Amino acid sequence: MRYHGAVEHVSRIGLRGWTSIPDSADPVQVRILVDGVEEARIPARLPREDVQRAGHSVTGRCGFEFVWQSPLPDEKHGAVR
Repeated sequence: MRYHGAVEHVSRIGLRGWTSIPDSADPVQVRILVDGVEEARIPARLPREDVQRAGHSVTGRCGFEFVWQSPLPDEKHGAVR
């Protein structure tokens, strides 16, 4: 399976982005890792018409947002995958 997507913003509060399998309507499960440790798994199913218009998603329901349980230190922003 070939996934498309991007983490578009990471902050002390949370992160957001999108991911999809271009020819599938099924939501992708996003694994959020910090320093290689899984922090969460969430479905990418928020509406993203821009991604659909670009041809990266069949339904456009491929966005995700996540809020950290406690603020993420600035030095960890680059460790998010």
